[in-house]
Amino acid sequence: MPLRSVLSRLSISIRLALWFGLSLLVLLTLFVTGLYVSVHLGLHQDLETQLREEAKAVQTHLRAHGGAPPSSSPSTHALRAAPGTFVRLLGPGGEVTQASPAFQSRPTLPADLPQPGTSTLQTRTWGETSAQSLYLPFESGSQPASWLEVTKLQSPIHRQLHSLRWWLALGILGGVGLAMVVGYGLARRALRPVASLTAAAREMQDQPTGKLPTDFGVADELTDLAETFNGL
Repeated sequence: MPLRSVLSRLSISIRLALWFGLSLLVLLTLFVTGLYVSVHLGLHQDLETQLREEAKAVQTHLRAHGGAPPSSSPSTHALRAAPGTFVRLLGPGGEVTQASPAFQSRPTLPADLPQPGTSTLQTRTWGETSAQSLYLPFESGSQPASWLEVTKLQSPIHRQLHSLRWWLALGILGGVGLAMVVGYGLARRALRPVASLTAAAREMQDQPTGKLPTDFGVADELTDLAETFNGL
């Protein structure tokens, strides 16, 4: 059965509630989509800012202590990093010369060096989650040019966005459902004069000299219609 045919069988109150709910659903969806995209981009920009600030702090610390001394094992000299941050110093070929202690509890992270002399921000899979790494060229005293790698996991951002998606979806559904119920009640209340006019018109079938009611508490189009019929 065509949708238009189904809608034509519904009462005016239900149709008004449905159209109101549909309009609100479209508006809320557009607003929530824009809000979600804005929050998503903002969180990733904050993550990039944190990476660059942490990299700057590590560079300042290493240069203040005369650069990174060479070592045969990544664990012989631990880099200090903020909680949730993974820092490594890499040689020209990507070999690990130093690493922060946080790497000990994580799977191996292959290095993906950019072009020499450039910095880059990369998003990649690390174990069962995704991570973002910032690569910066770093001069290590008399040693060849090496790389500073600062990495943060994106799982905290993804958890926040996942929770935000659920709350926004529930907010949309709850808001539209409540709006439809309230809209239906308001439509029924607004159409009470129509029911009064219909009842009075049926009584006039047996008593043609009767009149339609015109006192609805407010002078509106229905009042004008009733007075026009009474004038006939």
